[in-house]
Amino acid sequence: MEWVMIVTTIVEMVQKCRENRSRDDIMRDAKNRPVGRILIRRALRNKGLRGSGLRDAMRQVRDHDMDDADVDDFIVDALNE
Repeated sequence: MEWVMIVTTIVEMVQKCRENRSRDDIMRDAKNRPVGRILIRRALRNKGLRGSGLRDAMRQVRDHDMDDADVDDFIVDALNE
């Protein structure tokens, strides 16, 4: 359940980001892992996730390694939805 919430939150963030930024800016910032994690944490907290649920969700985010090609594919998919 938490993983679905994480992915949904990330896709929503990318789509909202597209309103104010170019695709190249979004791609560059998506590859900045520490900033991305901070933004994901903030978005999950805004959706009401707290305490151990938030810790578990963020642990899943940290444990999931994506190389730059995977990040590019994910962002392109999110922008095309």
